[in-house]
Amino acid sequence: MDTPDRSSVDQDGERTMRLRDAVNERHHLNDDVRLIKNRVSQLKIIESKMLKKIEKTRIEAEKIIVNKQNNLQKYKTREDLQRIKDMEVYTKRERNLRQRQDHGAVISKQEVYAKSSANITVVEARKFAVEIQKKAAEEK
Repeated sequence: MDTPDRSSVDQDGERTMRLRDAVNERHHLNDDVRLIKNRVSQLKIIESKMLKKIEKTRIEAEKIIVNKQNNLQKYKTREDLQRIKDMEVYTKRERNLRQRQDHGAVISKQEVYAKSSANITVVEARKFAVEIQKKAAEEK
């Protein structure tokens, strides 16, 4: 009898099925490996984009800090210049008041500072001084 017995055919069929399953499993694993490699490369691209954005944001933040420091320095300089101007105006007023008092035109400090403010301009101060001189001249 050349015909194989039934158990031999079943074994061959089982081997063939296992072999087919193993081949299919290997194809699935290869597909999974390919998908994982693709995902890793995508994640690397995303990471590089994020790192570029982080660097760009860091540079912008440094620019903002430098601008803020420059603005603060400009503000302090302006404030100092205004203080100096105010002090000059105050000194001139005091000197003018002393000169008037020395020349007999007695004017109270309230009159001198009645129109003054912290930000009075030199032109306004001169006009006010002229008005005071006219009043002093009228009183004599």
